[in-house]
Amino acid sequence: MMGRIYRRALIALVVFAGLSAFYDWRKIPAGVLVSGVLALANLRGLVWGVTGALGTAKATKKLVLFSALRLVILLTILLSLLKLGLINPFGVLAGLTVVFTVLVIEGFREALRQKNSGIDGGDSDIISPE
Repeated sequence: MMGRIYRRALIALVVFAGLSAFYDWRKIPAGVLVSGVLALANLRGLVWGVTGALGTAKATKKLVLFSALRLVILLTILLSLLKLGLINPFGVLAGLTVVFTVLVIEGFREALRQKNSGIDGGDSDIISPE
């Protein structure tokens, strides 16, 4: 499933960057691509960290430290590129939003797929108000 998310997000980023080139062909497409690729790298790091930390007693400390380090690196790169004027803040926001949107859509598709195939047993896994 993650491979499908990465592929669809990269396609969406390229399409959106191409469309945004009509508005400002210098900075917005670069911001879309850079922030989108960084968001995908962050997602890959999150998946890797959670997968590697499962089953260990100190998983939460390592996961929190790794997540904080990833976010500091991500923000450092984005802020440096913004300060140098190589990317546009709206492009950054658009790139992050594109990846988030693809992730949410794929999550809904997978949930529907599992519900329709009966894998999760229907609504019994949802927290009930009782």
